[in-house]
Amino acid sequence: MADPFSIVTASFGLSLSAAKVSKYAYDFTIKVRDARKSMDGIRRELMSIESVLRLIAEDIRIPGATHPPTLESILNDCETNIGHLEALLVKYDKERLSSKIKYVWRGKDKIEEYQKVLAKLSVALSITVELITLWV
Repeated sequence: MADPFSIVTASFGLSLSAAKVSKYAYDFTIKVRDARKSMDGIRRELMSIESVLRLIAEDIRIPGATHPPTLESILNDCETNIGHLEALLVKYDKERLSSKIKYVWRGKDKIEEYQKVLAKLSVALSITVELITLWV
């Protein structure tokens, strides 16, 4: 089990990553109009994850607070998926028209898959917050 300092650090780091990717998604929405619906969903999930991560970081700081053993795995999954999403957005965020066409043909489905994954991670993190609250 990771120490509370590692959990707090990871939570804040992931929160910053989520905010950065949310900004990428917003910028991408402006450039590619067909991406609005998908990117709005991505941004909502990222904001949800960001707020839950901040709650986890605050709750873990409470003396005597413990966390479920699954938290490390969930944080790793968040880091991996947010990183992959960022790479995907960078890939399709080229000024060339072909990149925008490729997004519509191929990227939109991938983005929607990430939205589902982020939604699941958000729920898992929310449950973790509830467990930490019960254990304090």
